[in-house]
Amino acid sequence: TRKESSAASDVYKRQFQAQAKWVRISTYFIITYVIYALIVGVVTPLILQSQLPSVLSDKTGRSVSIEKVGINPFLLRASVANFQINEQSSQAKFVHVNRLELDIGFWQSVFQFTPTIEHIDLVAPYVHLSRLEGGEATRFNFTDIIDTFSQSASEPTKPEEESAGIPHIRIGHFHLSQGQVSVSYTHLRAHETEADL
Repeated sequence: TRKESSAASDVYKRQFQAQAKWVRISTYFIITYVIYALIVGVVTPLILQSQLPSVLSDKTGRSVSIEKVGINPFLLRASVANFQINEQSSQAKFVHVNRLELDIGFWQSVFQFTPTIEHIDLVAPYVHLSRLEGGEATRFNFTDIIDTFSQSASEPTKPEEESAGIPHIRIGHFHLSQGQVSVSYTHLRAHETEADL
């Protein structure tokens, strides 16, 4: 019953308060750490994985997909698997990254007062660049993204009292592997050139 449950709760509280101070502090610390691990390691990746593609799609005007977002709350490591931006009028790949991994330098950021990324690992990035035919102006397969950004920038925004500027970010190491750039010329009947990085 409710009275029995309330009485049991009061007994538990008295027993907990009777414990040594270090036991109570350790318990609070463990509970806080478990909540932090759940929020950062489970809840945040799920929110990013579900919301980030739609946000990027609105910003670029393209279909964007992300297979998986992972965050290790203990190592402060974030990863993104199979990030892709499609071509404007098809499901073909415009940009694709097999895996992006970041190691955050927490203590360096604290002591140097600058956001620090210790390591960036970019695995198998792919970019397809194409010159499109038709029209007097030269257009590429990414011109529509630039137009979308320009349109967003031209929309009136509330004036800011002070310009914050671009924040400084320190990057320790950057590693790129298995990169590929594909260049095609539609007006030359699908002439294509590929370069590995």
